[in-house]
Amino acid sequence: MNTEVAERLLIYHAGTGRITFLAMVKVTTLFLGAFFTFIVVPGYVKAEKPEWETVGVALCGLIPLFFVAYTTSPFVSHIYIHLPPVARTSRPVLERFIHALPPSTEFTLTTMSAIAKPRYSTMQVGHLRPAKRRFGIVNYVRDAEGAIAENETRKWYNLRAMTKFGVQEAGIEKKKPKGKKGKDLTEAWIWDAVKSKIEKRAVAEKAS
Repeated sequence: MNTEVAERLLIYHAGTGRITFLAMVKVTTLFLGAFFTFIVVPGYVKAEKPEWETVGVALCGLIPLFFVAYTTSPFVSHIYIHLPPVARTSRPVLERFIHALPPSTEFTLTTMSAIAKPRYSTMQVGHLRPAKRRFGIVNYVRDAEGAIAENETRKWYNLRAMTKFGVQEAGIEKKKPKGKKGKDLTEAWIWDAVKSKIEKRAVAEKAS
């Protein structure tokens, strides 16, 4: 089958500046925690400092580490949609497919681990729900059933499947930057359509 559209399309990008800054914060906080935990604290113990001082120094390294991990782990940097061959034959066909988007359509959300390494969460559109958690940091949650099924396929030493996501609105690039080709652009209109369908489905489920 001849296709004009790629199998995987980038439909959301949080912004290079924001992603880079967040990655630097994560790595810096990690090094800060390691410095206090493995260098400063042993020095206090060796010098026989009071326990409350040693604990305080340890907390100086651990509190920022846990705070950054808690507040930034849901941050979504990229979203990709996976298209079936039937939706890739032409742009008009793609638009019709998105307009009648099946809940079984898969897409991948990219977040960052504690060391700023990308984490990929692939799920069906129908498994994502709007939410307000962690003081507004989390605005989408994944159905527990999908996460449980994914965890069953993972090794015991792998990270558990992500269930909470924060998709920021301001970072979406909808206009064509100068000097870049159209094929490199974020297809933000698709994410707008997906988001609208997720919200409408949530409203319908509450009303039923």
